[in-house]
Amino acid sequence: MDGHKRIALVVALTFLELNGYVTDLSEDELFELMLDISSGLAPTEVASRLRPRLTQINAGP
Repeated sequence: MDGHKRIALVVALTFLELNGYVTDLSEDELFELMLDISSGLAPTEVASRLRPRLTQINAGP
């Protein structure tokens, strides 16, 4: 995975965490998702894959 894909992944995971969510995707699953995105996976399909794998984390005080 090149630098742009790695940065995009870190940004996406950070965005989710800042908004109170984490994903339970393994490193291999994240890698496959990023490859699929770079191959043209539609944003709606990305959301469909991520949504069921998100867990809401506790908000701070």
